[in-house]
Amino acid sequence: MVRKYRPTVMVETGVFLGRSSTAILAAMNRNGVGHLISMDLPVAMTAGETGALVPREFKNRWELRLGDSHTLLPQVLAGGIDFFFHDSDHTYELQTFEYESAWPALRIGGILGSDDTNRSNAWASFLERHRGEYRVVENGPGPVRAIQRVR
Repeated sequence: MVRKYRPTVMVETGVFLGRSSTAILAAMNRNGVGHLISMDLPVAMTAGETGALVPREFKNRWELRLGDSHTLLPQVLAGGIDFFFHDSDHTYELQTFEYESAWPALRIGGILGSDDTNRSNAWASFLERHRGEYRVVENGPGPVRAIQRVR
């Protein structure tokens, strides 16, 4: 989706070691455009530090912010974004907070995506509240879903 929609500014929540971040950054690198702002809670990991897998050659397109998305998202979203991807804690409350925070900051034509949409009813509830404002661009068969803002 990053290759296809070519976001200039993308935000992802949930980094862990950085597998998804690396894939996103590789796509941006191939596109020749894009900046990724990733956020996650600082945690002690035995396998390495947050984002440890992100290669050095992609870090010029990457900004890692450590902290709670309740605090960080309002700061990051203030300037508008082209793509938001949720892959942090998959509770109804946090998913809802992140989707609803990102939606008004998402430019028309922008993408809102989420991993593990099957972990709570937050995705379905969000879609119901915003009926008519999006079109589906990715809908399974796995738990990753994405919509494109149309108004």
